[in-house]
Amino acid sequence: MRSSSKKNVTVVKNRPPVKGKPSLVHHRPDRFLTIGVILLCCIGLFCLASASSVVAYTSYGDAYYWVKKQLFSLIIGGLGFYVLSRINYHRWQKLGGFILLVTIAFLLTIFTPLAKERAGSVAWLNIFGFSLQPSEFVKLSLTLYLSALMARLALSQEEGEKKRLNIIFWLVLMAVSVLILAQPDLGTLVIIVATSILIYLVGGGNRKWVIYISLLGLIMFTAYIFIKGGYQKDRFLCVLKPGYSPDKSCYQVNQSLIAVGSGGFWGRGLGESRQKYLYLPEVQNDFIFAVIAEELGWWFSLILLGLYYLIFYRGYMVARSAPDRYGQILAIGLSGGLLIQVLINLGGILNLLPMTGVTLPLISYGGSSLIAVLLSLGILANISSQTDLSYKS
Repeated sequence: MRSSSKKNVTVVKNRPPVKGKPSLVHHRPDRFLTIGVILLCCIGLFCLASASSVVAYTSYGDAYYWVKKQLFSLIIGGLGFYVLSRINYHRWQKLGGFILLVTIAFLLTIFTPLAKERAGSVAWLNIFGFSLQPSEFVKLSLTLYLSALMARLALSQEEGEKKRLNIIFWLVLMAVSVLILAQPDLGTLVIIVATSILIYLVGGGNRKWVIYISLLGLIMFTAYIFIKGGYQKDRFLCVLKPGYSPDKSCYQVNQSLIAVGSGGFWGRGLGESRQKYLYLPEVQNDFIFAVIAEELGWWFSLILLGLYYLIFYRGYMVARSAPDRYGQILAIGLSGGLLIQVLINLGGILNLLPMTGVTLPLISYGGSSLIAVLLSLGILANISSQTDLSYKS
């Protein structure tokens, strides 16, 4: 092994070849990606401290109750980010199927007495006083497995094998979707399906399959919502009919819009939100961005969105420079999945999309979500360390 003093890059000789373009460059993970992650985590703690203080003190007698728990999850997630950023991502190409099976087995435990219901969904587990959401880890494991599957499909020369891999892709996605829908957790379901389709298209999948299956899935999903009715149907009606049930079904969204609108460009000031005084529910989770916009204004909200864009853009650049097909697809799947979750959360807060209970990554309270997102970004950081991205920064 020969170390180059130039730009702290190590050139590896006699490395075992991988399928696709070989990786010869090893250096530190992309600094812009790492800085974006660190800034969002720090901002998330400060904003959570402000947004959740009133509800936390009212419910638990401790204004920093959720901040302390989030900090604990951040430490675990941060260690996971560091460790995975140093593990060669090619290992996940072989272990993806096994990891997916393990997380699916973990997901099945929500159908046991260990599960607890929250907001009409049985998606959490109570284990030794900790609340865990298995579907957050399924999102990551499914991305690892489907990326490996599509990498095989992209390199395959046999039509029969391509057809078989296509069928496996959609069957696996369907099986996971049924389990998520059984909770039901519609927000996670939308993220999983959208991210999987993105992986499929980037991997060179058949676009006709995407169109046909997406149309069929959309029809079935719409029928499920309106046949089942309840709060899920009401959330769709809140988007379609702005004046629908303002004091009941659409109360959350209306309070969210009041918070965002009253903040204006400069905001009321950190800690000065009025909506967090028990007017806006779930301020620590789903609606934290509304409180941020109210207190710090639209200018800071745009900075926050810029940090998310920075992570996605660097993920896109990592994908373009990745050493092989698996790295390219996986980088897009990880960064694209994060962006999709951000858009769904903001769409719900601004009443552009039905409210689904999806958290704002790295900002909202939620240990499982925070840890899973940091693990996925750690893998993305490792891919960046095996590219020549540093020369293009």
